[in-house]
Amino acid sequence: MSKQGIRSLIYCLLICGVIWSAVVLKILHATGVFNG
Repeated sequence: MSKQGIRSLIYCLLICGVIWSAVVLKILHATGVFNG
């Protein structure tokens, strides 16, 4: 793999991680509100 391919792959993983953490936080917040 080329350096550019590895860099784009790392960027994809970073963006996916940010999106997943945001989704998990929203779900946790929603369940916390419903439980509370």
